[in-house]
Amino acid sequence: MHGPEILARFLQVPGSPDKYGNRWQYNSRSDRHSKVGSWGVALDLLSTSSTLREHARIGRVVLGVNHTMTDFATFISSVTNNHSLADFPTRENRHRQPGDTERVVQKIKEIPRRSTSSEVGFDGVGITVIDLRNDGSPVNIVGEPPAPQPGDSFHYGSVVVRMAHEYDTTFRGI
Repeated sequence: MHGPEILARFLQVPGSPDKYGNRWQYNSRSDRHSKVGSWGVALDLLSTSSTLREHARIGRVVLGVNHTMTDFATFISSVTNNHSLADFPTRENRHRQPGDTERVVQKIKEIPRRSTSSEVGFDGVGITVIDLRNDGSPVNIVGEPPAPQPGDSFHYGSVVVRMAHEYDTTFRGI
């Protein structure tokens, strides 16, 4: 699986400057991270599912991004620092770790997942925990709790394998 590492390495490099000249590794007002994250998931799904690879080869699949999130927290935020960092001090959001991450992980686990195509919910929800201050420092993937562990249904690898299996089972015949 390469998706989490692709995202972490991408976030090492800040994006384009905002209107104040600040360059953020993660900017909640931008979708650059979700696009890269989606491409990482797509790459891993294509690597895992031969049926999806064949359907991509013949043009039967589409990739969509940017599900709207409404319940999240940030750190050194591009929203609370909507001024030039050269002219004003950085406003830092303080988090109590690992408790704040544990609460986010628990909240994500409440997102409805479906076990059959007739149910309402997402086919898969995965969690990758990264250590990101958003100040230009290194970005690292967190492997220990509160990150889901291998075998956990929310672990990135488990979600990719489940989604590939669901795709293969559901769409093999089309």
